[in-house]
Amino acid sequence: MSRELKSWSREDAATAYLDAMNGVFTVARDLDHDEWHRPTDLPGWVVFDVVAHVNAIEDELAGRSVPSPIHDWSLFPHVTSPHQQYTEVGVESRRARPPRDLVDELAELLDERSRQLTNAPDSPDAEMRGPAGMVEPIARVMATRTLDMWAHEQDVRWATGRSTRMSGPAAAAAQSRMVDALPYIVARQAEAPPGSVVEWHITGEPDSTVVVQVDESGRGQLVPWTDDPSTTIELSLESLQLLFCGRRPYASIDVVVGGDTDVAERVISGLGVTP
Repeated sequence: MSRELKSWSREDAATAYLDAMNGVFTVARDLDHDEWHRPTDLPGWVVFDVVAHVNAIEDELAGRSVPSPIHDWSLFPHVTSPHQQYTEVGVESRRARPPRDLVDELAELLDERSRQLTNAPDSPDAEMRGPAGMVEPIARVMATRTLDMWAHEQDVRWATGRSTRMSGPAAAAAQSRMVDALPYIVARQAEAPPGSVVEWHITGEPDSTVVVQVDESGRGQLVPWTDDPSTTIELSLESLQLLFCGRRPYASIDVVVGGDTDVAERVISGLGVTP
């Protein structure tokens, strides 16, 4: 059982989820006309598209059907995978709307989703429908959605020259979700050899230290502490999010590595795990 399921609280998860949603709403509400059309780190998407995407997914999770499919993908050269096709459909269905409609829609979705999440099951392994109709444990669906929406808030902030928001319930939950994935990244993505101990120093509010150890079977796991890491990686929460969500290349991010730098390089290169 992952850490996200062991320590899960529906009330805390809902607070973080709605904080992430409200973060997108708050920044979108204050955008001027030109800012809606600024490019983001997401290929082919401007700020409008990012907000439309958040709306589309939450509208689907509220219980409404996905819009009609796109038939001519040659018009969308930035779309290169089935998952991107899925997300593009919801965005394209909203592109003819004025930005104010997106803000109003998101405000209504905030109210609706708040009511739904308040009545969600208390058990972390209860099934919940996620994006694209996938059914997973509610703890995982809510954690992943919180990370996704919080990351998209930062996409809008970066694109419009605003300071990023690295504290609060959504930021803390997003960091926890990323940390839960580190054992897989170290052991499977980076293929760190058995016996490897990777110590992460994540600077933020507050700073945190996370240790991942690869056991003799090649399985990664979070361990409480080590005084002899084989590899160290130090980066900010903002940098972790940029790398984890595939927003920026490693060469453009401020990361300090020590020890086995070959493992460190492979680990950091394997961080881009979100679609």
